[in-house]
Amino acid sequence: MILQDSREVTHASRYANPTVDGLCRGESRGNRRHDTGLSAGTADRIGPSPTESCPGLTGPGLELHYRFETLPDFRGIPYDGYVFVHFIDPLDTLSLTADHRPPKSTRDWKAGEVVEYRRVVFIPDYLYPGTYRVVLGIYDVSGTHPRIPLQGLKETSRRAYQVGEVEVLPPPLQPLVRYVDGWYDLEANPADPGQRWRWTTRRAVAQLLNPKKNARLYIELDSNRDAFKDAPQQVTLVLNGQPLDEWAVRDPSPVLKVYPLTAERLGPEEYVTLEVRVDKTFVPAALGLGSDARELGVRVFHLVLQEGG
Repeated sequence: MILQDSREVTHASRYANPTVDGLCRGESRGNRRHDTGLSAGTADRIGPSPTESCPGLTGPGLELHYRFETLPDFRGIPYDGYVFVHFIDPLDTLSLTADHRPPKSTRDWKAGEVVEYRRVVFIPDYLYPGTYRVVLGIYDVSGTHPRIPLQGLKETSRRAYQVGEVEVLPPPLQPLVRYVDGWYDLEANPADPGQRWRWTTRRAVAQLLNPKKNARLYIELDSNRDAFKDAPQQVTLVLNGQPLDEWAVRDPSPVLKVYPLTAERLGPEEYVTLEVRVDKTFVPAALGLGSDARELGVRVFHLVLQEGG
């Protein structure tokens, strides 16, 4: 799908000030103070990151910038909270979630502190076009404690606060990605159909629609570490016949790699060619890791090339 940034919103927070940028420069809205223990106030619009400026989004990757600021008299949060980020469709239905644990536990937040970080949300292609509200809050996974009270522009329900809107537009006529060779069919997690992936073989070739402007390449992948206990797999990326990156897959969780690319690096062709190579493959059935008899390389969750340097 194509995303386009929408209107600006301001919000405040009794416990934290979540400033959320997407993929275009946001505008600060001033800072207010409350007697509840935390600073509040600025909000940016949903659109590309603060390091760039553009009229809208041209791909399914949405880079969100979170900023929580506490006041000098902050009383603390007595649990390891999760930030929930919900995308609500035009029919008021929850269509996408981006819940996560902040890089620094909320239990460790101190008075007068700023907790700031970025995360990428990939907008699935099955979402219907329309305006989606982005709703945010902080909650206790165990359910022992109530959600953190925020004072925002609009509380939608039970301490959930709207922080922006995203416009999802119809997809372009040309496919954004062509899976040319070395890819298996698309698979999905039965418990979470939104989690989808493709396995590669030893060498997989994809073609990505060229924006012919400075762009970012996103690739998120993992492997089966049980299959490579002695030595991790080596992954090599080759873009238009030239090396782009090489690394060992050691993290047990999917790893997201982001590459800023110039228009010159992408070249003049309609599609950019990306190769994903691994130094060794595995057959799960041969290793007692299930009944899958395919020769597998790495599992790719997201592969996106979109405008924005």
